[in-house]
Amino acid sequence: MDHGNVNQFLMLIILLLQQLLQTQKTYDAIIQHLEKQVLFTENQIRAEFNKLQQFLKEEEESRLAALREEEEQKRRSVIREMKRIEEQMSSVSDSICAVEEELQKASAPFLISCKDTQSRARAQCSVSEPQLISGALIHVDKHLGNLSFRVWDKMRDKVHFSPVILDPNTANGWLHLSDDLTSVRNGDTYQHLPDNPERFTEYFDVGDHPDWTLGLVKESADRKGETGASPDDGFWCLVHDSGVYSNGDGQTVTVVIPANHLLPSNSSTVSSSFTCMSSSSYPSVYPGPCLTSDVLPDKTLLSYLDSGLTPQTRTRTGTKTGTSGWISNSTNIERIY
Repeated sequence: MDHGNVNQFLMLIILLLQQLLQTQKTYDAIIQHLEKQVLFTENQIRAEFNKLQQFLKEEEESRLAALREEEEQKRRSVIREMKRIEEQMSSVSDSICAVEEELQKASAPFLISCKDTQSRARAQCSVSEPQLISGALIHVDKHLGNLSFRVWDKMRDKVHFSPVILDPNTANGWLHLSDDLTSVRNGDTYQHLPDNPERFTEYFDVGDHPDWTLGLVKESADRKGETGASPDDGFWCLVHDSGVYSNGDGQTVTVVIPANHLLPSNSSTVSSSFTCMSSSSYPSVYPGPCLTSDVLPDKTLLSYLDSGLTPQTRTRTGTKTGTSGWISNSTNIERIY
């Protein structure tokens, strides 16, 4: 082996060593970031469960208070009836005593007095027989019937489902995700994150730019460097450019979105959600050949070419149409400005 070949071989070995060192650094960063993720995720889980537990505790106290209130009402009602019965019993007892006293008299005035006593006794007997009031017992069925379901149904108003969850493992370091992973903003500081294979190295701050690309990305799509928004690159997209809609291959498509079906939430916020509900206004999916790899229909991108992140949800939803991709009848999309 001549001197030139030795130098070339040495350079290759040095390059390999540098790559190994870089990979080792990346793994070190991954381990450190993993620990941060565990701590953050654990805190978020505890916080979410604390909210649920607080709701359940308040709901339990509310229902126990309602039970005690009903008990007090029933008790007062029964005691009131018992007092009325006692008054009637006392009056009847007095009449009995009066009759017995008159019976012990054998004189002539006895007959007159007895008539008076009988009149009083008849007046007592004219009172209707005592009747037990209905509804004196606790309505146990109202308190326990479908209790778990009713609490769960009420809990649904306290929790919110987001159809698009952003994956922090794919986001560029300049993109700051909310704690609940439902919105994203362009941060003022760069987050030093591990360069894992899933992470996009590119990102774009679209601002109020009218042009955007919306679509689906294959899990196997390349995330490093600039990528095109075409099926060849793993993207099935609807592109809006200069007022014209097209697919990822540049073919013009017609999109009909009624105004009452496109509802922006708040244009002043960093991110807003809108929903396409019309059955005739599905998001366009490139009608390419049969897919040979998994496409994650809930991995939605909306940006100017590339948002630099992908939603995390991987459940196939919607309808498969022939040899095209997957489309959803109601697609809730996170808009990234």
